[in-house]
Amino acid sequence: MKYSANSVNVVDSVNSAPIVKETPSRVVARQGSRVELPCVSSAFPLPSYTWSRHGVAVNATSHVTQVAGNLVLGNAQLDDAGDYVCRTWNQLGSRDVRVRLVVTGR
Repeated sequence: MKYSANSVNVVDSVNSAPIVKETPSRVVARQGSRVELPCVSSAFPLPSYTWSRHGVAVNATSHVTQVAGNLVLGNAQLDDAGDYVCRTWNQLGSRDVRVRLVVTGR
């Protein structure tokens, strides 16, 4: 197929529920360090992300932020250790990913 100089290529997006890309099940960080818990998925329409710990939503603070799907702890403390769940979703479905954070002493 030939395209003229004025034509536009259109790529059809295929609707899909989130598919989680490879994520480590365990992340180890030193106390006081910055740590990022990854959660990356592909989907169309684009997915949303939420993080929880002990069944409670993790909200952004001066210590905790979310960058795209990743949860970032700027100053990991021993009491931050534990299991975190990332939920990624769109209107076609959702996926949960569990990541265990281990924080070691200085």
